[in-house]
Amino acid sequence: MNLKQLISKNKHLSGFAMDSIWTMIGLVAMNGIAQFVVYPFMRNMFGADGYGRILSMLGIINIVAISFGSALNNARLVAKAKGKGSENRPYNLSLLIIILMAIPLSVAVFLVLKEPVLPVSLFLYWLLMCMTIVRYYSEVEYRLHTNYKGLLLYYIIISGGYLVGLIPAKITGYWMLSLLIGETAGFLFVFFKGSIFKKSNGGDRSAVTLLWKSAGYLISAQLLINVIFNSDRIFLQAFCESSTVTTYYIASAVGKMISLVTSSFNSVIIGYLVKKKNSIETRAFKKIFFVSCVGSIAAIGLCYIGSIVYTKLFYPADYGEASPFFIIANAAQIFYFVSGIFTTILLRYAKERIQTRINIIYTIVFCIATIPATYFYGIWGYAAGLLVSNVFRFGLAVILCYTSLKRIEKENKYGNFFDNKKID
Repeated sequence: MNLKQLISKNKHLSGFAMDSIWTMIGLVAMNGIAQFVVYPFMRNMFGADGYGRILSMLGIINIVAISFGSALNNARLVAKAKGKGSENRPYNLSLLIIILMAIPLSVAVFLVLKEPVLPVSLFLYWLLMCMTIVRYYSEVEYRLHTNYKGLLLYYIIISGGYLVGLIPAKITGYWMLSLLIGETAGFLFVFFKGSIFKKSNGGDRSAVTLLWKSAGYLISAQLLINVIFNSDRIFLQAFCESSTVTTYYIASAVGKMISLVTSSFNSVIIGYLVKKKNSIETRAFKKIFFVSCVGSIAAIGLCYIGSIVYTKLFYPADYGEASPFFIIANAAQIFYFVSGIFTTILLRYAKERIQTRINIIYTIVFCIATIPATYFYGIWGYAAGLLVSNVFRFGLAVILCYTSLKRIEKENKYGNFFDNKKID
């Protein structure tokens, strides 16, 4: 490697590191305000049982918003890597379809959780779901152009909106307002300052159909994975009681926050892998695997300490119930996040349907390991089953990622060999 190549590589790594830092700062601000201000506010205002029901309702929003919003986001990035995806219209029409689908879903959530179907509450819940979907998609504005300083500002605006939203939420008693104002502020910022919502001439119904065909695998994969990520709010609510949802959420909160914040690292990874022409060498992949294992162990220890401090500061009344689950609950979240790094690499170097296959297998393992255990052993059964499932997903993602990169490496090696023979 000559000096020019070394300088170029160092600049690339430096840019990658700074983009990761900008994104993580923004997500720390946004999730920090949610975890340290908004959610404790809800717990104090509505009590353990009421807070548990709110967490279950937010869990459905998270499943839908991340699954559809992030799937469209990633589909557009992958399309860009293939020289497509420049038209706004197919993506905006797809968002409109998803928003309309959210109406009956919102009604179903209220009915299943036996919440009073009041017009204002139902409308605010549906609107929060819509704005959260749009927020996850809107991140693509900055990922398309690797503008991570802009993404930082986007997150800060949402964070400020969360703080402002506490005032009308306190006055009216509608908890949705504490998050809705922040999500809406983020959308308006991108709408007026960005380009992804601008009217475009290209793209018709056939383009929307093609988009849904390509994004279908990603949506299916995201739906499966996010149902499991929010499964504590679903299965504990179904098999136990609302206060149990509160207990497990508090026990796993630090691990989940780290997973959500550091998932921004995956966004930066895919953004750079889209630009990278060559695949990752298997030798470099082994180093990534080693660092991820060491980092996981360290992160679990830090999460345990952080959970003690976090719970005593923000949920002192729930410390006794939550503390026995600090290690097992946070370990499950960390393995979930780390496996996401390897599935992100797969998204770039393997076909989109591999994501769905991984998550179908993962879902089967989760159902076998977790649902019966939760039914018979309650919160302890759920915690153990989820940890086993996430460790399995981590191992599966590593193996498939390594074999995919190994295959590409062999194809490049033999392809170059035959090309050289032709030259000779």
